[in-house]
Amino acid sequence: MATLFAEEAAQKERARVQNVLPPDLLTGHEVMIRPLHLVDGRTAWLILVTGFANRSEVRAFCEQAATLKLGCMAKGS
Repeated sequence: MATLFAEEAAQKERARVQNVLPPDLLTGHEVMIRPLHLVDGRTAWLILVTGFANRSEVRAFCEQAATLKLGCMAKGS
């Protein structure tokens, strides 16, 4: 959903995402923050939504998120 370079900013963005997304869209899913350690020594903080059974569920979620002006990209298998 987002990549930020400060953990506090990531916490705020996760809260915003959770407030923007309707509860029924989040049912069965978790909005989480995962650190990503970059080769230049910095840490990026990724906001992810987990708990999808397959890519088609992710795509449907992203389509709905886009209507709410939220960024979303299907990653993984």
